[in-house]
Amino acid sequence: MTLSNGYAPFELTDYVDNPVALIRINAGITQDELATYMSVTQAYINKLEAKNKVTAKVLKNVQAAIEGIKK
Repeated sequence: MTLSNGYAPFELTDYVDNPVALIRINAGITQDELATYMSVTQAYINKLEAKNKVTAKVLKNVQAAIEGIKK
């Protein structure tokens, strides 16, 4: 879709395909913040976001941590 000004709207999914990164970015938090809520290191979050595939268990843990942040 192109806007009347000739530009296409920004779609995060066009640039980020890792589900952990998408969840984190959409939640508006940093890797460090997510790491803190998951009781892991920022380096671990970075490694998760660098992977092509992430397990369902990891996604569940990430979503649970982010839900805990929003409460």
